Amino acid sequence: MQHGTWIRNDSEHDPATCVELARAAEAGGWGGVWVSDSTNAEDTPYWEPFTLLAAMAAVTDELVLGTWVVPLPARDVVAVARAAAVVERLAPGRLLLGFGLGNPAEHAAQGIGRDHIGARYDAAVEVLTDLLDKGAAARDDEWFDLGGVVMDRPTSRPPLLFAVQSDADAPVRRAARAGGLVPFVPDADPERLVDLVGRYRAAGGAGPLVLPRVADWGPDWDAALQEVEADWVLHCEDRDVTQLAAGPPDLA
Repeated sequence: MQHGTWIRNDSEHDPATCVELARAAEAGGWGGVWVSDSTNAEDTPYWEPFTLLAAMAAVTDELVLGTWVVPLPARDVVAVARAAAVVERLAPGRLLLGFGLGNPAEHAAQGIGRDHIGARYDAAVEVLTDLLDKGAAARDDEWFDLGGVVMDRPTSRPPLLFAVQSDADAPVRRAARAGGLVPFVPDADPERLVDLVGRYRAAGGAGPLVLPRVADWGPDWDAALQEVEADWVLHCEDRDVTQLAAGPPDLA
């Protein structure tokens, strides 16, 4: 189980500070850092994540770099694939791509209809996968009009992880089919976490598990992280340079 930390890439931390926090995290022995993405007018906006990750890649050597999470239906999937390829080329084997559906306010702010949003999401994942795997994608349907997009591929395809925050089966199947899992469990309920991971694995999911943690969620949550054999524990408290340099907490 590796330890990662979420860096607040919002208005509280400017881009230069985020990069310094990543450098401190590597020096402190953290395994990875994650940054967020949102254009939600009702929420705090975040600095563009891939630009930040590229800057972090340039000042680190081993730190895993992740997104937590990019609302794929609300982003230009071709731009996302191209940006991800740049980060992966700068940090080969160190990129984890976390994606989510996004929320109604974010979709409304960008004029994205909610009708059949799951189908739109699945189509975007298929285009993204083609671009990262093949460096090309062509699609002509109700979701995309791509006559033949080409791009330089990453050195290797980064793992794709998908956020699931409900008891519905479709998001679990999407995560199992396409990559790993980033669960958002209401009320930090350990039993619901164990159930969600169990359903993911029953659906054939074998990708990485990145599980969020806040110290206040208590020892039962930490025990559940051990029980489901999390690949990554993502610590979500805001930490400064000194705290990151001190290293991750001991959950044993």
